[in-house]
Amino acid sequence: MKAAETPAPIRLAAAREVLDRGHGRPRLGGETDGAPEGLTVIVKRYGDITEEEKARAEEGEP
Repeated sequence: MKAAETPAPIRLAAAREVLDRGHGRPRLGGETDGAPEGLTVIVKRYGDITEEEKARAEEGEP
């Protein structure tokens, strides 16, 4: 994929194959596996975060 003499469309196809195998193919609109759609975002002010949440954040946990 990194070889300069390889045509760009071939390098792009190789990159797509690597991503599809590493991360799975992206879902097309409407395809679901029964999981709920959407994303829940919780916004907190820094002063409202508990000590436990601060410790988890420092450890890199969600």
